[in-house]
Amino acid sequence: MKKLVALIMLITLSTFARDNSEKVLEAAKKNIIQTLYGVNENLQFEALCTLRELNKQYPRLSLSESLPALFFTLCEHRSYSVRIMAALAISEIDVQAGSTALLNAKNNDSSIIVRRICAELLR
Repeated sequence: MKKLVALIMLITLSTFARDNSEKVLEAAKKNIIQTLYGVNENLQFEALCTLRELNKQYPRLSLSESLPALFFTLCEHRSYSVRIMAALAISEIDVQAGSTALLNAKNNDSSIIVRRICAELLR
């Protein structure tokens, strides 16, 4: 009887933990997207690093809803280092969907570094 109760508690707790982690990941995605549209360059850079890490750690997690914010960041951000991180994130999340933005940055970005990185990502 004790084993059955322990097993039921274990199943209940693991189900709760899984449901809770999904909620945490969804909240993290929303916060990252909001941060990318913000004005703090350091937070934006860190948000991009976090987004890339989420993509690596949770490959089944869909991050496609972050693509518009990534495209905006790649095209409009004043800092070339943030634009580079956005290009890397785009290429890791969905290079096919981001090919137009990467091609545009490859041809038109003000930084030669960004242009070269985008060229390499499109290979």
